[in-house]
Amino acid sequence: MSRPTEARIHALCWDAIAATEERDVERIIAELREALQEHIKHAQINLSRQAALFRKDTGEYSEH
Repeated sequence: MSRPTEARIHALCWDAIAATEERDVERIIAELREALQEHIKHAQINLSRQAALFRKDTGEYSEH
């Protein structure tokens, strides 16, 4: 996880815990969901790159 994304997720979690109004919680949860989706997207990209490097290093090839 990139540091800015990690910090954003961490801060949003604390904001959600500290929120006292339902509308604030809903807004924060929506932002948290976006941050988590961003993290997942970056993780998928990084894993794909690592898998490609592994295949290159081992000579393994997969059509999937």
